[in-house]
Amino acid sequence: MYDYAYFKDERISLGVSGGFYVLPVNLELGAGNVVEEGATFVAPLPVLGMRNVFFITPKILVKQSLEVLYIKISNYQGSISDLNVWLEYNPFKHLGFGLGYNTFHFNFNSIQSTGNDREFIGSLETGYTGLLFYGRYFF
Repeated sequence: MYDYAYFKDERISLGVSGGFYVLPVNLELGAGNVVEEGATFVAPLPVLGMRNVFFITPKILVKQSLEVLYIKISNYQGSISDLNVWLEYNPFKHLGFGLGYNTFHFNFNSIQSTGNDREFIGSLETGYTGLLFYGRYFF
């Protein structure tokens, strides 16, 4: 992920980001315990986003980031969204810790069939939401 801060002062940093979300996919279809068809591939999906950091005090800061993608090509459409919010405390010169919230959502749909028997028709949706606690060492 590449991040560029277009505005920065002693209390706030605003930036844009761009990069790739690499999605390894392993699909298997079958009946019962017999796998009839399978496919494995890696999908590098481009995402664009925005980030900001706000210093409440010199040692306490709030970080936020959002990366998104929406694409529609032919009979397929998909989207990615990744939202992060962190509260970070840096009590020492090179050591800090934080508490954060992250939610990620991925959605892929085949809108209509083109008549190909081996074509994927349907939707794939995954995601997660949760809290995170982290430590940070920096220099």
